[in-house]
Amino acid sequence: MLETLNKETKRKIVGILTVLFPEAKIYLFGSRAKGKARPFSDIDIALDAGEKIELARIGEARDMFKESNIPFSFDFVDLQSVSQEFRDVVLKEGIVWKE
Repeated sequence: MLETLNKETKRKIVGILTVLFPEAKIYLFGSRAKGKARPFSDIDIALDAGEKIELARIGEARDMFKESNIPFSFDFVDLQSVSQEFRDVVLKEGIVWKE
C-alpha cells in the first residue's frame, strides 16, 4: 500500500489524535491508503479504542482538524461502531499509523 501523505502531515494527524484518543489504535484507510487519492481527497481515519467512542469525542476531533492548518477534510470511523464486515476491510486494507 502506498500512502499519499507526507511524513509531516502524518505526524501532525497522529499527534492530534493521540492527544484526543490516547488509548486508540489509528488506521489510515480508503483512497489514501490505497495510493489512489486525488489531490483534494479526504483523509479516512479509523479509530479502535477497544470500546465505542462517544460521538461528542469524534465531533471534537472534527472540530480540531477544521481549526488546524492541515488542508484536507477528514472522515472518522469508530471501528467499535461499524459492522464486522467493514471492520475487516479496514484491518485488511488499512495502514496502521499507531498501535
